[in-house]
Amino acid sequence: MELIVFSGIQCAGKSTFYNKHFSNTHYRINLDTLKTRKRESAEFSMLIDESRPVVIDNTNPLFEDRQRYIALAKSRGYRVTGFQFRIPLSIALQRSKLRRGQKEVPAFVIRNTLNKIQPLAFSEGFDQIFEVGCNGETVAVDGE
Repeated sequence: MELIVFSGIQCAGKSTFYNKHFSNTHYRINLDTLKTRKRESAEFSMLIDESRPVVIDNTNPLFEDRQRYIALAKSRGYRVTGFQFRIPLSIALQRSKLRRGQKEVPAFVIRNTLNKIQPLAFSEGFDQIFEVGCNGETVAVDGE
């Protein structure tokens, strides 16, 4: 089974990337949708218990944010892939203003997340890491 963990600022294209590449094969965990960490944790645990493929579609800026998922998945024999979304702040702010059906993300929130981002590292337990650019192009990151 596979766990995919996204990391990147708001409006970087994470949900769009999920819809384009994984919506037919992986279950999506998203804190914006589930609203509370308790509900998110219960949903994630259930999917892992059922050996389902999962995408964590959150900002996950910190090592600690990602470990809540990676540790459990690894203990169940999951392969873990990370996608680091790299996008200029100016583009994220522009995308935020153009959101349809969703509220604009305040600029200070996006800036705060950008300032906290810790790059994905193989030492976290990732088996594979990709960087995703503005247009959804992906590049594999070499192992450490």
